[in-house]
Amino acid sequence: MDTLKKALLKLVGFGENLEVALKDHRLSLMEYATLGSGLGLAVFFIIQNYKEIDSELDTLDDAGEAELKEYIRVELDLSNDRAEVIFEKTFGLLLSVVAYIKALIKK
Repeated sequence: MDTLKKALLKLVGFGENLEVALKDHRLSLMEYATLGSGLGLAVFFIIQNYKEIDSELDTLDDAGEAELKEYIRVELDLSNDRAEVIFEKTFGLLLSVVAYIKALIKK
């Protein structure tokens, strides 16, 4: 589950950087570039490690899902608590959708 956690940590970092960039309710050209490169690196990591991440998702059970949700809850630190809860719930929903799609594919 280490590769999946690393991918999630990169996405969490993007979320935290986005929050900092939006404190003044606008994005400068430099902030766009920084956010774009950060998101690009996260996506590149996911694509580069797709097979390993896919394998980790295939073997993910309820305990593993709970562990990942707790990992996100601990690692994600936004000053906006509402945004943090939305991010955490979205992640939980995303895990459910991935599990549903994988179950459909296996039929």
